[in-house]
Amino acid sequence: MKWTAFKAYNWYDFCAVVAQREHVSGWNYSSQLEGRDDFTQTNGPAENLALMTHGWPEGARRIIDGVRTLEAAQDDTSPQWAMDACGAFPDVGAYLAGDIEHMHAPDVEQDAPPVMRLFVAGAYSSSVKTWQVENFGIALLTLIDSLERAGRQIELIWHGTMQPSKPSRKGSAKRVPSGEPPCCVQVTLKHAGEHMDLDRLAYALAHPAMLRRSSFAVMEQFREFAPLGPRYGFPWEFPNSAKEDDAIYFPRLNVDLYNLSSPAGALESLKRYVEL
Repeated sequence: MKWTAFKAYNWYDFCAVVAQREHVSGWNYSSQLEGRDDFTQTNGPAENLALMTHGWPEGARRIIDGVRTLEAAQDDTSPQWAMDACGAFPDVGAYLAGDIEHMHAPDVEQDAPPVMRLFVAGAYSSSVKTWQVENFGIALLTLIDSLERAGRQIELIWHGTMQPSKPSRKGSAKRVPSGEPPCCVQVTLKHAGEHMDLDRLAYALAHPAMLRRSSFAVMEQFREFAPLGPRYGFPWEFPNSAKEDDAIYFPRLNVDLYNLSSPAGALESLKRYVEL
């Protein structure tokens, strides 16, 4: 797969690049503008860096409340305990009764993949509302929690994939997709076996500054992203030719693909792409 531009980071390297606040010419510099709280829900790059460093506790609290409410209405997908001769912990009554199979053992499907890699599309159009992004974040974290309680190990990768743009006609300010290979900023939010840092994930999955300040800040520092144009291109799907085998790629946020009216609706939409 040929990309016009591609950068991949772990979370800490991503934060370090954003903190550099360098840029090359040719951008609107949305990541650096002060007072763009309507577009980014932050008052400037300093506030955004504080969210990246310390997380978004307010968003985390809302997401935790949403996850608890949603999980209470879902079928339990956690491992079921069976009795066996060996296992995790004993059933005292069965042991005293002399039962050979006196140990509780998790009844987990043997063919379940040990690691599931989930790629979540973080680039979306300005028509997607902040509350819709939050509903998606609640649903995604509920899904991840259900999968991990069912014995899966989840690795979560965020990607901002954008299509380069060009003027619709000579001299026009209006821009259209250029047809060139896409550009991508990719960030690993959670490694397999790592606990869920909800403050971090709330920011990365449900705060508009993740895309509109942090990923834009990366693009502004590298000339290879210049074909996106001054307005950062168009949100795009991850190309099929670049996808990894056995990984799951959720489509980008779009009201035609997801029911974003509620966390429950978003969860049902997500389940179409994952085998529980």
